[in-house]
Amino acid sequence: TTQVRTSQGRIIQVRTPQARITQDRTRHDEVTSLLNNNPTTPCPVGTVTLVTRTPTIAMWNELSVLENSTPPLESGPEHEVSSRVERIRGEKFFHLIILLINLFSQLRIAQLKQGVPPLSVTSICRYIVFIEQLTNNRKKFFRSTESSQPHIRSLKHYDISMTKIVTYNIQFGQGRDGKINLGRIIDSVKGADLIALQEVDRFWPRSGEIDQVKEITNAFESYDYAYGPGVDQAGGEIDHVGRPVRRQFGNLLLSREPIVYCRHHLLPKSASIGPLSIQRSALECAVNFGDTPFRFINTHLTHINSETRVPQVEALLRIHHNAAHEGVPVSGAIEVNPLKDGGNYWEEGLMDFEVPPHAVVLGDFNSVPHTPEYEHMVGSLSPYGGRVTHPQGFVDAWVYGGGDVDAGFTSDVGDVPARLDYAFVSATLRNRIQKCWVDEAAEGSDHQPVWVELSD
Repeated sequence: TTQVRTSQGRIIQVRTPQARITQDRTRHDEVTSLLNNNPTTPCPVGTVTLVTRTPTIAMWNELSVLENSTPPLESGPEHEVSSRVERIRGEKFFHLIILLINLFSQLRIAQLKQGVPPLSVTSICRYIVFIEQLTNNRKKFFRSTESSQPHIRSLKHYDISMTKIVTYNIQFGQGRDGKINLGRIIDSVKGADLIALQEVDRFWPRSGEIDQVKEITNAFESYDYAYGPGVDQAGGEIDHVGRPVRRQFGNLLLSREPIVYCRHHLLPKSASIGPLSIQRSALECAVNFGDTPFRFINTHLTHINSETRVPQVEALLRIHHNAAHEGVPVSGAIEVNPLKDGGNYWEEGLMDFEVPPHAVVLGDFNSVPHTPEYEHMVGSLSPYGGRVTHPQGFVDAWVYGGGDVDAGFTSDVGDVPARLDYAFVSATLRNRIQKCWVDEAAEGSDHQPVWVELSD
């Protein structure tokens, strides 16, 4: 081990493979200079700059902290990677240090086998990120900001032990101030692993005739996404190649992890010569986070009244309960219309796995607690206490996260604050609900985002 003094005067002990650093005082001074005041790697108070050789692909996969596009290790020249660490929280950091030391040892052995000269002590120490301050002993791991160098891959804002989910009715980006600004929406949901948005426009005059799906997804370049319009109609405009432009309105789901498959369900609708009746839908997307496969259902129920919403809730419950019976979009093993060479033209699309049993239903239900549609989702109250919730049913994440069932307002009805937006989580996952909160500071819509954290 060796002692290294940080920029705030702290003494930190560092253990390296074979403890070689203690044998070379010159290299010790070089490392100390690098960490404290090397002009080429400034280290302001509260931040640390990491300079390292590009690790192996296996290392990044195990740490799950870098972009997949990080270049692989080459046997010759060194690649410099510099990322400004903005925040590191909790005890996970110490587990990371242990993991890094083990990985560095394996990396050195692998390099020696490839004929690469051994790593210098300085190079080994450059791998290690030192922390000036640990804040709020929570499970959030770290968040990074982009480096000013164009060739650098920044660390992801990604918690390897928690899945962060947000649902937000964005009202096509129009806030209570009457201004349409998608930037406010995007800023409000950054950092989530799974984003469910409702009332997303495509080519409507009210929102500037723009493709809001494109605008939002461009802001989350590494995310997968799916869009399910409830309203899909001719817009009356012609694009630059003479094709009619379709006007759409619906639900958008973005995921940090790949969407394995998605299904779009139109919900029951009643015609009306009175209140406006809009086609609503539910976008079902299967996504794996960690070792858990989920089905996320992003939906928006009618605003008309409870009588028209109850059939929509019943449809949502049928979608969930029938999922295993219906199976994945392409299932089975019998070849259909085999090709002349004996192949099967559905071979590439065959899904050899079962539908995920766990589901999270997200969205604007246009209803408050204690209504029939709410009780359909979570079960009715019993005079003996609690709700009669089926093991294969759903729980209200807000309540299981410690919130008052009659609080957590997300919008208003007739200027009266109301909780209209929900995250209903499979009862089988109820013990993994760590936190649920409403972002009251968001200003991009007439609703507020609802966040949920699920542990692995």
